[in-house]
Amino acid sequence: MYFFAAIDGICEISTLILTIFFIFKEGLLGKGPVIDRLVTIIGFMLWLSYLVFRVFLFPFWLYLFIIEARDNYEETFAVVSPVERYLYPLSNVFLFFLSLHWMKKITKGMVKALNISQHKLGKRTSTIKEQ
Repeated sequence: MYFFAAIDGICEISTLILTIFFIFKEGLLGKGPVIDRLVTIIGFMLWLSYLVFRVFLFPFWLYLFIIEARDNYEETFAVVSPVERYLYPLSNVFLFFLSLHWMKKITKGMVKALNISQHKLGKRTSTIKEQ
């Protein structure tokens, strides 16, 4: 079961990126156009990390768990407690749906940030063309 706990722990990579995102977004390291660009870049990294390390990881975990239980039943599934047998997969299903909920919010925020960035870029280009 340590293997499955380690795989679940990988999802916390997105938490590290989320922390870095909020450090920049809240202006703890300053403000300005460079910080704004970094917030957009880190926001995209957050979106990508959530996609890979949460949305894709939890179904992959469940797939591996089912394969392990099916192929090595006597060495694994039969010797663990019912809590490990049933609560662990249910926890991962819960985390998967929770991650989908947050992924929706992160995606909306990223799209909004990218639209604002495109709008600012468009203003700069039109100002340059007018001169």
